[in-house]
Amino acid sequence: MLRTFVAVEISEAVHRKAAELIRALQAAEAGVKWVETHNQHLTLQFLGDVAEERIPGIAQAVERGVEKLGPFFLEIAGAGAFPNVHKPRTLWLGAKEGAEQMADLHERVASALAGVGIRDEDRRYQPHLTIGRVRNFKNLSLLSGLLKQYADFNAGKTLIDQVVLFSSRLQSGGPVYTPLAKVILKEGST
Repeated sequence: MLRTFVAVEISEAVHRKAAELIRALQAAEAGVKWVETHNQHLTLQFLGDVAEERIPGIAQAVERGVEKLGPFFLEIAGAGAFPNVHKPRTLWLGAKEGAEQMADLHERVASALAGVGIRDEDRRYQPHLTIGRVRNFKNLSLLSGLLKQYADFNAGKTLIDQVVLFSSRLQSGGPVYTPLAKVILKEGST
């Protein structure tokens, strides 16, 4: 069994800007486990544990689902938290321009995966780049204040030109993500 998810990757420039925001938020000295820059991505759907022999069929389903979509730019902006900045558990950068295309991409992937028996989560999709997870309640008021201060933080635009099926292995040093299949969003598609 492989723990898997479908996601899109971000540009190095956006990674650098996300790292700047993380450094600014670290000033709160809150109990946060920060996401390593190389592990940052925008998840489209978490699949959970999947039998290895199902991977080719899943990749083909994703490819069919996105075959009519072309590449687009996504603006990564706005620091926030789930469930909210007053009780942060997951820290993120949001999506602005291009968020509608991300929602459409998610819907197409979810529909394609439903066709091979993989259900999506029962909550509204909100594109976001996870940058940290709160591990304890140390200095949460300081962290909340910083999140409000950086609510308009802009990490720039990234080109969304492929969808990646990843495996995730949890290790003591953090998760290791390995691409299993990449589906290119073809130029000239509508």
